[in-house]
Amino acid sequence: VLHEVGAKTRFYESRLSLEVDVFELTREGIVTGDPDHANFVLQSGRERSRGYAISFNTDPLPGLTFFGGYAYSDNSERLTLGGVPTAFLLDGNHSNGCTVGTGVEYMVAPNWSVKGEYMYYDFGSTRFVTPAALAPFGSFHTDDHTLKLGVNYRFNFASPVVARY
Repeated sequence: VLHEVGAKTRFYESRLSLEVDVFELTREGIVTGDPDHANFVLQSGRERSRGYAISFNTDPLPGLTFFGGYAYSDNSERLTLGGVPTAFLLDGNHSNGCTVGTGVEYMVAPNWSVKGEYMYYDFGSTRFVTPAALAPFGSFHTDDHTLKLGVNYRFNFASPVVARY
């Protein structure tokens, strides 16, 4: 489940923009490889990521956008074995990462557009250690793929307001 809110501003005749987003992503039933048995997987529990992303966007062609930037995530993981929560330790912080993506936008009326965006967030790999005999150690890679569909309204703050009586 993904929740996100953000703001965007444009520069250089709308060909370059800066976007700031705040997000929360929750995933249940994450499957990871079993470190002791190559052909088996373990269901590792739940992962929650909260954070923000700052991205720069460029529009090389009208309606086509490329993204790139920095992302921070305040991650929270829960490890379970057979549905039972298990204590574990992480060997590092996997909060800082990068983001890349692409998107399309189409104007459907004055000030109104529809858009579709794909973003990839990569926060790196982390190893864990647990006292459980079935999975005493392992690793996971934190990356998220998001697809956003939306409707935009463009405020025209640069135009003067003309009152009519």
